[in-house]
Amino acid sequence: MQCQVVVLQSKGDTKQSKIEITDGEEEIPTRVAKILRKTKLPTKIGSWEFSKMKLELWGYKDGRAGTENKHELPPPADSVLLFGDAIMVALMEGGDLTNFTTAQYTKFYTQIFQGFESLDEEEDDEEEEEDEDEVDEVDEVLEEIVEEPVVEEEEEEVVVKAVTKSYAAARNKKIPKWATAAELEEEEYS
Repeated sequence: MQCQVVVLQSKGDTKQSKIEITDGEEEIPTRVAKILRKTKLPTKIGSWEFSKMKLELWGYKDGRAGTENKHELPPPADSVLLFGDAIMVALMEGGDLTNFTTAQYTKFYTQIFQGFESLDEEEDDEEEEEDEDEVDEVDEVLEEIVEEPVVEEEEEEVVVKAVTKSYAAARNKKIPKWATAAELEEEEYS
């Protein structure tokens, strides 16, 4: 039986893939390793209930530095560090594999993180109130600073010495005209 699965790519994107399962749940790690082009079998990172399905995330907890997966995983797997791509599969109540699309994954992800977003909005409101208080204090300080007299400092002149190079001419060779041209002489700027 061939089913659609979602690949959580290490750079943060998701893509659709297909998996062929014939023997049931025991074959999932082998097929996931084949899709991810790995020889080592993946481990089950976590499982979640969603829309009468059991979602399982398969991937690797070990890997090279720089290959970390950028996806923010839902709790309780939120503290797990993934390496490389990972695959999300969906199982029906009987344990049979079923199709799971990127659209369903997006819906699942939005639903599971919905409670966290509202907390961020409350924090933003509190931060805005604090920012308004700080702006009032800054205005008062600016008024005090403007009242102080401004003292101008004199600029020091810096003398820059020109570096001259001398060219030694070999016997019977002429010095090029550009090396002695008047245009290359030092000019004064004011």
